[in-house]
Amino acid sequence: MPRPARSVVVTLSFVILSTFVGFAQTGSTATLERLLIFTGAKNGGQPEQAPIVDQTGNLYGATSEGGNGKCSIGKWTVGCGTVYRLSPPSSASQQWKETLLYQFRNLADGEYPVGGLVFDKAGNLYGTTYFGGGSIPACGSVFQLTPPASGSGPWTKKILYKFLCGADGGYPESGLTFDKAGNLYGAASGGGICNLSYGCGGVVYELSPPTVAGGPWTESVLYTFLQTPDGAQPQSTPVFDATGKLYGATIEGGNCGSNTGCGTIFQLTPPSTSGGSWTEMVLYSFGSQPFDGIGARSGLVFAKPGVFYGVTEEGGTAGRGTVYQLTAPTSSGGSWSESVLYSFSGSDGSGPFGAPALGSDGSIYGMTIYGGNDEGNVFQLTPPAVSGDPWTETSLYQFNSRAYPVAGLTLGQGGWLYGTTMGGVEAGDCGTSRSGQNIGCGEVFRILP
Repeated sequence: MPRPARSVVVTLSFVILSTFVGFAQTGSTATLERLLIFTGAKNGGQPEQAPIVDQTGNLYGATSEGGNGKCSIGKWTVGCGTVYRLSPPSSASQQWKETLLYQFRNLADGEYPVGGLVFDKAGNLYGTTYFGGGSIPACGSVFQLTPPASGSGPWTKKILYKFLCGADGGYPESGLTFDKAGNLYGAASGGGICNLSYGCGGVVYELSPPTVAGGPWTESVLYTFLQTPDGAQPQSTPVFDATGKLYGATIEGGNCGSNTGCGTIFQLTPPSTSGGSWTEMVLYSFGSQPFDGIGARSGLVFAKPGVFYGVTEEGGTAGRGTVYQLTAPTSSGGSWSESVLYSFSGSDGSGPFGAPALGSDGSIYGMTIYGGNDEGNVFQLTPPAVSGDPWTETSLYQFNSRAYPVAGLTLGQGGWLYGTTMGGVEAGDCGTSRSGQNIGCGEVFRILP
């Protein structure tokens, strides 16, 4: 399923829009509150990941476009992207306040931050850009943003690594994960081993901090994908289990028999001795059984040890995507098992992209890019009271404004779910849909189930 086009055909005047509440529409069961509406060059545009939340309730995120940078690759002509902070109001009469922490400037600086953000223990932010970071081939970068020492003023950006689209990988779309030692882990959908039939398989990489203050970070490729049978084009953020193993998903590859494959879920086991290699194992190859899903673009969520949840953007009984469960074997030498918890049919949603969020009651929350009113949907899956019975899907909110919610959801304090959309009803200068309609620049919202 292709992403919406982002080419700009008109330039519109900029309007800073106040925070407002969007009441639930037909078929919706919860009220959605819009915290920020993006307008493009003025304050960012088209976020593709949910914001993260700090301990005081501030939200941090990135927009793939917008800002005042001058971009030079692809169709993105309205800024190179931004990193923003949203601060909650101190009283009910006030609005959430946006602060632009950084605006990407040009190809050398990085363009199109799409993979989401992560904090370290010192309060620095880390993320990736899909393009840029240097001169051509400009295959993306990993960056660090350091807050001002005084508590106010500009944040300082530093590029930690520039991808070359070779064996080291390229075009990183995943977010980043820290281990206990301060190393960063991510996935790049390009680079690695390439061929004319399938393109490049991509890699999972590790970035290690310098041993001497001010020195360079060091990249190590943990695994290079081969397309068949192990998978290709990993775009999800890797996650650790308690034993130090890494897990992730690929949107292509595997053994389903199609030209490019249906995707896989993989496990990477660290070496048992210093200097050894990580070992990859395919836990599940989509297409192994009928209607099990195609294209695991999003990351995995731990439900409990040995149990993951995730989504596929296609497949299922109606071909509109699935929510699935992956369960570890009960005995040594056994196989991991996949089961579809829910298949979308269209009216209830279509094309779940982002990683789901897990509620304290065991419910699964997520979004579909289409479906509902055909403009996107926020859904809740409630586990059955009796094991083995079907899960229950509830549409919490149905967008009606070409919203394109491609992100997942973040669970915050008080049970609030935070998310983003790439488009919306309000005019902006970010791009148009395939039909030529203006889709706006996106928004940040929260919803209480």
